[in-house]
Amino acid sequence: MYLSILIGLLIWVFPLLAQDIKAIDYNDAIVEKQLELGGWMKNFAEQLQKKKIRDAEQTLNILNRLCRRHLEAIKAMPPYKGDHSLKEAAVGLFELYESVLNNEYQAILAEYRSAEVRGNINVQKVNKLLEDIKIREATSDKNFLDAQKTFSRKFGFTLKENSLAQPSH
Repeated sequence: MYLSILIGLLIWVFPLLAQDIKAIDYNDAIVEKQLELGGWMKNFAEQLQKKKIRDAEQTLNILNRLCRRHLEAIKAMPPYKGDHSLKEAAVGLFELYESVLNNEYQAILAEYRSAEVRGNINVQKVNKLLEDIKIREATSDKNFLDAQKTFSRKFGFTLKENSLAQPSH
């Protein structure tokens, strides 16, 4: 009887031991930063849609500080068990976010500020900026996802898709 309980416990515990919990935590530390930034980016877009320009300005300031802080935190992370790939991909992604915030997001905000005076938004200009972001993000997003997949296979855990990665309707 005790032997069957012991075998049952080993069957239950072994899959947990096969997963590298610290590797999961390492990945999650990066993803949590990404999700936090994504939430603020969503707030920024919603504020612009509602023409709450002052709120959007404040949110963009928060985004810039938060992105800078997260980028520095990721840069300060040691490689995981000698593996630099996930960290390097995350740094590239957050450097892109920083650039987008300082360039395209600033330009979009400037267009909305100008629209307050003019009375209308240059939709073509905003759409072009959004398309530029999409194009710039494609490579960094793919690099990060590929690095995550490789990292998870190497350290034996399964990735779950986050809500920001799924298209909204």
